[in-house]
Amino acid sequence: MPPCRVPNVVGMSAANADKAIQSARLVPYNRKNAAGIALVRSQSPAAGTILTCGGGVSYDAEIFMPKPFPVVIPGTIQTAPPTNTIK
Repeated sequence: MPPCRVPNVVGMSAANADKAIQSARLVPYNRKNAAGIALVRSQSPAAGTILTCGGGVSYDAEIFMPKPFPVVIPGTIQTAPPTNTIK
């Protein structure tokens, strides 16, 4: 088989990482935390590595949870000052 280049999948969703790896004629395997909303934080082998087509690419993903935005409701007592006050 001809050689295939490993794509950079870091930062992609797990689903898009699988598609990119398969499009490069490689096989995703040993996927850790590969839930649909997880983002890839590391991969092996590194992007740009040349493998025999059909070779495997593993990755580790992490579920991305944005920090909650503080909400200020007028007329309520605040226990701590809001951090997003416009002056």
